[in-house]
Amino acid sequence: MEWTIVDFIYFSATRGYVLVLVSGKIKMLAEVYCEHRIQKGDTLYPVRNAEYLVNKHPGQKAKILSAQAYCKDNWESIQR
Repeated sequence: MEWTIVDFIYFSATRGYVLVLVSGKIKMLAEVYCEHRIQKGDTLYPVRNAEYLVNKHPGQKAKILSAQAYCKDNWESIQR
């Protein structure tokens, strides 16, 4: 399933992100590790084992560490 990034928080110390992802009517929060810059509007394309390509670029892999259904309260608490 392809996911579009609609918002994110970047943690420079770990090069990790928390993303708000949308695919159709499904909205998720995901903790992601990626060595490359991720932006709003980017699309994650599945490769295998929770690995995704950012915008189908073979050199830009993202690894999903955890995911959960989107909850506005959870997202707001992460932003603080």
